[in-house]
Amino acid sequence: MTAKQIIIASTHPFMADMRFGTSYLAEALCELGWDILYIEQPTSPLHLVHSRARDRAWRKAAGALRTFSGNAQTYRFGDGNLTLLQTIVPWPHINVPLLRGEHILNVWWKYTFPRLSGVFTRSRLVHPQAFLTDSPYFYSLAQNLRLPVIYRYADRIQYFSEVTPALLAKQQVALRSSDIVLYTSKAMQADLQERTKTTHYLPNGVNTALYGKSCKEPSELIEIPKPRIIYSGTLGPWLDVSAIRAAALALPNMQFVLLGQSSTEHPSLTGISNVHFLGTVPHYRVPEFLQHSQVGIIPFDIINQPDLVRAINPLKLYEYCASGLPVVSYISEETIKAGDLIDYYKTPDEFITSIHSALGRADASTRKDWADKMSWSNRALELQDLILNLSLSNVSS
Repeated sequence: MTAKQIIIASTHPFMADMRFGTSYLAEALCELGWDILYIEQPTSPLHLVHSRARDRAWRKAAGALRTFSGNAQTYRFGDGNLTLLQTIVPWPHINVPLLRGEHILNVWWKYTFPRLSGVFTRSRLVHPQAFLTDSPYFYSLAQNLRLPVIYRYADRIQYFSEVTPALLAKQQVALRSSDIVLYTSKAMQADLQERTKTTHYLPNGVNTALYGKSCKEPSELIEIPKPRIIYSGTLGPWLDVSAIRAAALALPNMQFVLLGQSSTEHPSLTGISNVHFLGTVPHYRVPEFLQHSQVGIIPFDIINQPDLVRAINPLKLYEYCASGLPVVSYISEETIKAGDLIDYYKTPDEFITSIHSALGRADASTRKDWADKMSWSNRALELQDLILNLSLSNVSS
């Protein structure tokens, strides 16, 4: 039997405080017996001195040195192994003059430390069956390796300010030319109409073992009275700040807990006594906060940012449900999959009403059962079938 081997390259670190879908899929594939080389986006000398990026950059630099010395970080999940590949490049591809051009995207992989060719030779992957990536940054590398390419289309990146025109152009190439495109929300299927090759709807999921286990109340919540209305995730420009503000002011006896990194300022929420910004905690601690809150909210601004928000398949929907938490969410084709297991809103007034409704729910076990079906383990089984069928078709052709 052919060994199950794959290269996965992601813009998101494998074990960051906030984990994203590709890293969870990699772990779930390992559980199924796959050996994986997981390539993180390289760091650079500019990252090492940048005030906001340097902590992570130095960790990646240390990882690059370990890899160079033959001691790359490895993980074992189930019967599979994951080897983490962290590298340094002389220059980053970022949205500033001289560094935003297509040339860097096409050649960066030739100039990494340690050299990718040497790492591939030393790795246990003798014959990887595919190259899976979630970023156009890695597409030229995938083409150079001449492996079947699976592109995970998880965001409409044109709405992110840090994305360069060259990345957008490269993503269009990846969406047209990859052997398989996985799309995480049905709204993004419309972006793939010109494709002639395989597309497959593979939404986000949840690590049910992590979110289903019982946790102690975290110290950060002890001084915050109940009921606690929690948001877990990036506090980005897609956040429906008007709904949160209206609810916090109308419900002064409820505490609104915002757990996650702010990627933009939200001045209209500062100074409100029952709004608590707790910052980021490691991903494995998030269940502590969810289990000791009373309602989980997904307030995304679908009115003012419809194209961006409709394309989101919110991880937190599955994580809240796996924790048994009642949920109040904006309405989209992705969130309504939960049916009447959760409450919905369109306006700030409906948001307030739905929070009251969610507090009265007593159907936690039903939400947990639904989340079990949405597990990353089940998503990985789907993905495994796609990879194996792709490998067979390449052999036969």
